[in-house]
Amino acid sequence: MTSRNLLVSLVLFLFAVSAFAVGTIEEECKPDGSYSTMKRCEASYADLADAELNRKYADALAATNRNLEPKRTRAALIASQQAWLVYRDRTCELASLLGQHGYDSPHRPSSCMYGLTSGRISELDLYLDCLILEIKCPFP
Repeated sequence: MTSRNLLVSLVLFLFAVSAFAVGTIEEECKPDGSYSTMKRCEASYADLADAELNRKYADALAATNRNLEPKRTRAALIASQQAWLVYRDRTCELASLLGQHGYDSPHRPSSCMYGLTSGRISELDLYLDCLILEIKCPFP
């Protein structure tokens, strides 16, 4: 098996595992009105989003080799990701502290992590498109 075939097989396997995990969580997280189920399910979705973030980041790092300045692009991506992780963690910590007297305060960090991580995945998708398609991309 060539390295390309092995890579394609690995990617297909990861998609299958992700799809199975989401299907399993959706089955286990049917609304039953309980706070503990809601909290557990939010944490599960946050974990899945974090795993997807790690995959997208690894793909983006690998794609930096396609850029005209691969070393600078890679260094900038690493610095951007490190700064974003600090931003996400501090923002979700703040959200938790601000809501500490509310009903869903223990639930808030997972919900915050999921929301911000999903947004970052979309940003990494855009970066990947720019790197792989070798186009100039508009950024905010």
